[in-house]
Amino acid sequence: MATDFGDSSFEKTDRVKRVTLSGWDGKSYNGEGRNLRIFTHKNHPGKEFVRLMFNGSRCYHLVTENTHPISGEVTVEFFDFFNPLT
Repeated sequence: MATDFGDSSFEKTDRVKRVTLSGWDGKSYNGEGRNLRIFTHKNHPGKEFVRLMFNGSRCYHLVTENTHPISGEVTVEFFDFFNPLT
């Protein structure tokens, strides 16, 4: 996990993108898509991220240019984790 990243490092945008988590969410194993808010990060200009909440923790995923082989939805890959309880 990168040390220069924290929840406050990500900036929420007004944009939404349809992506698949390819099972990261425990649901989308066949590439089912969902609409998620886009976040940006000042140290990664031009990159887009989505955020998911799991048991009080936030996981940020990098939106890739890849598509899921079954559904054709845009895929994401794990990027960073932030636990607001610590």
